[in-house]
Amino acid sequence: MGVLFRVLGPVEAVADGGPIDLGHARQQCVFVTLLVEANRVVSVDALLDRAWGAEPPLRGRDTLYSYLSRLRRVLPEDEVTVERRRGGYALIVDPDAVDLHRFRALVCRARAADGATALFDEALGLWRGEPFGALDTPWLAGLRETLARERFTAMLDRNDAALAEGEHAAVLPDLLVAAAEHPLDERLACQLMLALCRAGRQAEALGHFEQVRGLLAEELGVDPGPELRALHESMLRGEIGAPARVVARTRRNDLPGDLADFTGRTAELEELLAAIPDDPAGTAMVIETIDGMAGIGKTSLAVHVAHRLAARYPDGQLFVDLRGHVPDGMATDPMHALETLLRAIDVPADRIPPDQAERSALWRAEVADRRMLVVLDDAADSAQVRPLLPGGAGCLTLITSRRSLIDLPAARVLSLDVLPTADAVALFGRIVGAERAEREPDAVAEVVRLCGRLPLAIRVAAGRLRSRPTWSVRHLADRLALGHQRLSELDADDRGVAAMFELSYRQLPPDQGRLYRLLGISPCPDFDVHAAAALAGARPEDADRMLEALVDVHLLAEPAPGRYRFHDLLRHHAGALARQSIPEPELTAALTRLFDYHLHTAAAATEHLGPHAHPVEPTRPPDHAPALADRAAALSWLDSERANLAEVVRHAAEHEWHKHAWQLPMALWRFYFQRGHLHDWITTHHLAMTAATALGDRSAQAVTLKALGTAQWQARRFPEALEHYQRALDLYRAIGDQRGEAAVLGNMGLIFYQTDRYPEAIEHHRRDLDLCLALGDRRGEATTLSNLGLAYERIGRYPEALDHCARALALIRELGDRWLEGATLIHIGIIHTRMGDHAEATAAQQTALALMRDLGDREREGQVLANLGMVHNALGDHDTALAHLRQALAIAREVGDRCEECTVLNDLGTVHLAVGDPEEALAAHRAALDLALAIPDRYQQGRAHHGIGAALGRDDRAHWRRALEIYADLGVPEADEVRAALSAGTVSIEE
Repeated sequence: MGVLFRVLGPVEAVADGGPIDLGHARQQCVFVTLLVEANRVVSVDALLDRAWGAEPPLRGRDTLYSYLSRLRRVLPEDEVTVERRRGGYALIVDPDAVDLHRFRALVCRARAADGATALFDEALGLWRGEPFGALDTPWLAGLRETLARERFTAMLDRNDAALAEGEHAAVLPDLLVAAAEHPLDERLACQLMLALCRAGRQAEALGHFEQVRGLLAEELGVDPGPELRALHESMLRGEIGAPARVVARTRRNDLPGDLADFTGRTAELEELLAAIPDDPAGTAMVIETIDGMAGIGKTSLAVHVAHRLAARYPDGQLFVDLRGHVPDGMATDPMHALETLLRAIDVPADRIPPDQAERSALWRAEVADRRMLVVLDDAADSAQVRPLLPGGAGCLTLITSRRSLIDLPAARVLSLDVLPTADAVALFGRIVGAERAEREPDAVAEVVRLCGRLPLAIRVAAGRLRSRPTWSVRHLADRLALGHQRLSELDADDRGVAAMFELSYRQLPPDQGRLYRLLGISPCPDFDVHAAAALAGARPEDADRMLEALVDVHLLAEPAPGRYRFHDLLRHHAGALARQSIPEPELTAALTRLFDYHLHTAAAATEHLGPHAHPVEPTRPPDHAPALADRAAALSWLDSERANLAEVVRHAAEHEWHKHAWQLPMALWRFYFQRGHLHDWITTHHLAMTAATALGDRSAQAVTLKALGTAQWQARRFPEALEHYQRALDLYRAIGDQRGEAAVLGNMGLIFYQTDRYPEAIEHHRRDLDLCLALGDRRGEATTLSNLGLAYERIGRYPEALDHCARALALIRELGDRWLEGATLIHIGIIHTRMGDHAEATAAQQTALALMRDLGDREREGQVLANLGMVHNALGDHDTALAHLRQALAIAREVGDRCEECTVLNDLGTVHLAVGDPEEALAAHRAALDLALAIPDRYQQGRAHHGIGAALGRDDRAHWRRALEIYADLGVPEADEVRAALSAGTVSIEE
């Protein structure tokens, strides 16, 4: 062999007879970690932990990468490589080239063979001293102890083999030495007594028994175990026999074959293997349960783990199918399972008791001193499993079930989820062939997505494609994309996806089965207990019980406490069952209850955000709904249900629940506005417009067009916004709704303001104000006064601006509208800043900041921070100004407000210039100019040109001329500032 690695003693690496320099001790620790886990992925975190313990270096990952790079350079790449894999690194090497792995393989072969003394001797001969030599980390120290136990156990197995072959004389000297080193080990005591007795030294054998019995009583307070006592009694009767441990036992392996294409589950494997001791100690039995939905790969993982661990359990590996989910519904009876287990370990039929409790006791007794691995597959429940559990620490029991066996004592639970996308794609490719999969990577990704990344579904889909050489992957994806036939595409007789789901469904009680079916027709991606209760027409406490029961059998998932969802394929299965078994009127009634629940609760929630533009009238208010006592609770519910609400609108619009389809978006618009959910806002309101048109309700059409106009305005699509507003205005005038007309005029005024059309803005606000006064609409009056004040501020009419905003603030405080109060305070703060009254500006903006933070309005929080930044700049506190502006810029980018981002960039440029940093000022203003041109925003374009000109000073002409041109065209007071600078000779505009 060209390369050899030795860790059972000082660490050594040899290639072609010459040593390999593995570097310093820490680098060797990294290499040893990879060597111990040869051909398996080791995560970066595990490498850091194993090589450095609790104190990795400050730049640990960089250091680790450099060590791995050095190791790659010194290792013979034709025989061993360090590969980067998903999740970490793996050392790819022939296991026989590593003494540790060769030791374990030889021991495993020896335990399965007759006359195995030579194999044990070869294995033990690989040891050259303390494993890993002088290397020392906490992980290596623990592994060193584990390996010492493995060596000792192999030595005992070697003794048994030698005694079985009649080599008592040859093994006796070693036994005497070992017994002195391990005086409390009863297995070793049996071996020594047997060798002494066979050598004619019976008195010494009996004396050794008394010595061991005394030590056990003195140090541990226990008597010798049954095996040692049985040998002692046999000697006293003159029956020189072998101890029970030495009697040959059938080493049976019933495990199904491991999957050649087993893929993924790296994290789950690591978790399972880490929890199972290399050499069982103590008295507690080791039980691992693997649960998950049908087709998730529980059995595949259990069998794969069992094959990986087989060498650790040399007395046998047993597999029992408990048939917890079979078509005939006849799960394996524990009595029958116990008989199967007892016969597998050669218990004669006449010794198997007729009583279940006695069988269970006999099973535990027979395996008490054995090291066995038992797989109990597809358990129905804990009651089926309990009688089958071995009691000793030397056995490992792996249990798979579709039910969470949370009431099984001492069991560790591993719940499987679907495969990560990369693993799902890899599994598909391994089945259909890498070349075929690599030709259509996008189609492969689509197939595994449509399979819900469920291993069984992927296997069936890939198997179907493999059997049809004329199909492309895209053709398969297109067939799967037809939702009504997806499960039939994944059919494979009794092993298809639908068949597996059906077995789980059939075991449900009637009430749970009905809820499962009804949930399948819901358009919502997930649901809470109140939604489920509404759908089923049940009480929340009953719905909660049923939902949790469905989670226990993995027909539902609970990704967050109180939130439930289907796997996509289970949703298809449940929906198909519902449409087959539940009359159409009952399905319609169930969905109407669900939609009424969402409409009623959304309306109640958004009442905490502001008044509704139109009353919401559910067909029938729900019997039960969550208590939303305040704004925080309302926003929490709305955030949680946001995706569901959008899907309810879509489904209602497509299936002629027209009233729900237009009223629900109307209830939600203020939530979308305050949270900045523009896509949801626009999408749901287009659907609402379709529904309102179908109803022929012109009032509904007008209010929907108005809300759509506002959404387009927030998206900076001003022409589209004005078009929607004009259509809404025409409808309001046609039906004589002056309140709606006033609201639209006010919104159009705001758009004219934002598009620098200030005279038109003021005209629309004045017409709006006249209507509000005529109607006695005090809230509309307050809003319009505030907006008029902002328009007057922009054109430099500061006293009028302040007067309008002060009148607005007084009205708003009477009305108790905190959001509108905050918005008006922002306007007042801006006006005071322009007037040079910085104390008043600061007070107004600080109050506005507290309000917007309390209301959770991030967009306006950023605006206030920017305003405060400019106040601090005017006061000469430039450091605070920059801090506020940087926060404001981050928020503007976070919420996607490009207009505010542009404003803040210009503000930053102004402050940088004030502190004597023209380069930073220039960069900020130029970024603002690019953004202002893209939006477009002419006022901010003027500010950017103004700032660039100021930063460049006398060297600039074009930017000052452009700033003056824009300011003059807009009619804003900044034009006078530029003219004054030019006339004072600060800047020349001559060519």
